[in-house]
Amino acid sequence: MMSGVKRRSRFTLLRLLILSLLRRQKSRIAQNYGPLIGTVFAVIARGTATQYERIEKAILYGGDDEAVAFRDAVTNECNMTAVAGAIIAQVAITGLSLPNLSSTHWIARTFLLLAVVSGCLSVYYACILHRIVGKLYRPDQIRNWLRLPPPTDTEEEINVFRPSLAAVLIVGAPFIMIKFSIILFLLGLIVYQGLIWTRGLDPNGGIGDSRAVFICFMVGTSICVIFFVGIFYSKFVENMLRAGEIDIDEIKGLEKPRKESSMKQENHSAADENCVASPQVSQPVTVTALSALAKALEAASQAHLQCAEADRQAAVEYTRAANSQAR
Repeated sequence: MMSGVKRRSRFTLLRLLILSLLRRQKSRIAQNYGPLIGTVFAVIARGTATQYERIEKAILYGGDDEAVAFRDAVTNECNMTAVAGAIIAQVAITGLSLPNLSSTHWIARTFLLLAVVSGCLSVYYACILHRIVGKLYRPDQIRNWLRLPPPTDTEEEINVFRPSLAAVLIVGAPFIMIKFSIILFLLGLIVYQGLIWTRGLDPNGGIGDSRAVFICFMVGTSICVIFFVGIFYSKFVENMLRAGEIDIDEIKGLEKPRKESSMKQENHSAADENCVASPQVSQPVTVTALSALAKALEAASQAHLQCAEADRQAAVEYTRAANSQAR
């Protein structure tokens, strides 16, 4: 039974991941730019598809308050991103001075250098975005910057607005660069610590110290990443449940059975007794209720027929009166 639960859990997790990818393929980006572009954004920048749909629904077709609130949110995000990018770049620069870094593989230094570059570019992108969005004083200017020019081929689609994919990418570029910087920095540390252990580049440490440090580093980092990803995964499942894309019974299949077999047998026996005893009590009441309902419906139908006959007689009288006046 436990093996069946594990198989069902793995199948459900795989199905949820596939549904996540298909959901991004059915997004507005995939509909406007094709399934290939939708798949690329589903894998690399999943938040861009959500931002694209949010801009289309709330900003382009919303009120002036939504447009102004969007501008304020973008400027505040730029301030936060600039500070975070500067901190990450400074930490990555400090990582380049790690002892025995040159003795490890060149890929470790490459990851750390790319982390520094990504952090600096995130700060630069945030400053440029803050300057661009800050100059959009009116709501119509905000909408014009966020949307594509309206099509002029047909007059029917003159009021249909589509978000600009370039504008959406510009808005999300600083945060995307911060994510790349953090990932590259962690990869550089993993390669560095792993080679320090395997190549024995720490002569001052004791026997097995480098291995213990690497294991503790990997375990701690994995726990933090799994905790963060698990929270967002649970929220993703809630959104799919709210949208009706999956069934609640499939999520229940992920849970392990907590009751013992004896308790299940007692519950089944009690349910069987209730199923046997319930018809003997409820059958007479059900038949009586059905009979009363049938009589009520029959009386209502007779009343409707009488009303219809009276209306027909009145119509005939009115027709005769109209004909007599015409003569």
